[in-house]
Amino acid sequence: MKLTWMEAEQPLPRIDRGLPNVFPIPIQLQGQPAVVLFDTGASCSAVRRSVAEAAGLRPLHEQIVGGGSGLGRIQAEKWLAETVQIGALTLTEQVWMVLPDACFVFELETGHPAQIDGLLGWDVLQFGCWQWDEKSQRLSGKPSLPEKSTIHELTGWDSMPVVQAETNGEILCWGFDSGNTSTTGGSLFYSRLPESLPLELETLTGVDGTTQIPAKRLARLLLRIGTAEIILSHVPVIDKSLYPVRDQAVAGLLGADVLAGCSWRLDYPNRRLELKPEAKAADSILP
Repeated sequence: MKLTWMEAEQPLPRIDRGLPNVFPIPIQLQGQPAVVLFDTGASCSAVRRSVAEAAGLRPLHEQIVGGGSGLGRIQAEKWLAETVQIGALTLTEQVWMVLPDACFVFELETGHPAQIDGLLGWDVLQFGCWQWDEKSQRLSGKPSLPEKSTIHELTGWDSMPVVQAETNGEILCWGFDSGNTSTTGGSLFYSRLPESLPLELETLTGVDGTTQIPAKRLARLLLRIGTAEIILSHVPVIDKSLYPVRDQAVAGLLGADVLAGCSWRLDYPNRRLELKPEAKAADSILP
């Protein structure tokens, strides 16, 4: 795969597909328009079959098996895109995982299905500097340039990028999955919760399907990522690993809710995930 950046930035809008917090963005697959999630939790980019066929992607007659946020397993086919346009970035010879159309229909609320065309994954996102401007509601991508900063919110990659965050006063590592609408704690964090917290069923959804699993719910989770303070409410915590880490113990999976209301910059070559919470209009009104 080859990456070519234009000199002028071409900011991308967030397309409303009925999914909270996440970032569906417009791209072109060999000239065919598609809307894909900006998904740090997807190790490979993926697209639904009907879009791959309409775009004329070429089957490579190779299959791969993987997992997703639904804690299941799924089989995909590898297809090749000659060109892909993502704002100012042109990709040539990019391999996409092709899945059945039904995998990209998510029903977070009963009777309200939401559909996307695919996932723009870590095979692409790891190489650039991606910036979201909360005020203009636009996402820009550009080449990552070396920095001298000693601040590194990201500690590395272990099936997805790993973020170091002060968590309710304790330093813990979390996986970062911007394709997931919300944060979920895993077994490491579960062991820190009071036994008195009641259990309830939590629904986990991904391209691999939907699973219901017992969970405790934390009323308030305080995170400090770099200089940003993020407060999440009603966070589910399950007694199970959320993805197959190999080298690091992680507290769980940070979803796109940690980005809500923030301008942000993801620059993996410099190990940065900068969050800048933006004041709401009501916050700026003086008494």
